[in-house]
Amino acid sequence: VSIRGNDRCEPLPSGYYGNSFAVPAVISKAKVLCESPLEYAVKLVKEAREKLNEEYVRSVTDLMVIKGRPKFVGSSANWLVANTMRTGLEKVDFGWGVPMFAGVMSTPINPTSTFSRFRDVMAVPLWLPSSAMSRFEKEVQRLVGDGCLNNATAGMRSML
Repeated sequence: VSIRGNDRCEPLPSGYYGNSFAVPAVISKAKVLCESPLEYAVKLVKEAREKLNEEYVRSVTDLMVIKGRPKFVGSSANWLVANTMRTGLEKVDFGWGVPMFAGVMSTPINPTSTFSRFRDVMAVPLWLPSSAMSRFEKEVQRLVGDGCLNNATAGMRSML
């Protein structure tokens, strides 16, 4: 979760440049996560985001000073979700006009999903194992109904 622009944290000092983020976490048993509907996972993500406040950031900072900065090792047991909607990438012009798409194309950590502005909608590319795509599509279909998924251009497909 980005600390920049987070209304639950003090603003970063003037002159600070770069990224600043914290990784709040929630825990779930794998069986419960796999057997529960998508709402369960969404609830966990919301709980993690709500943890991020000034006290949490200071606590994590103190822990890193005391124990040393841990290495984040990406694995299939982790799923990184990043909201890049406020980066302004969709406005960047290198001289050849407005971009068709502006966002993170890949990361060193997989699986990863990023939210990016795409014209007048939010694009959410997902990296999921092909074995998970069928279940994911069923869950989204259950949540949104037939509305957007009947449109041939809006259907989900695995890019693997």
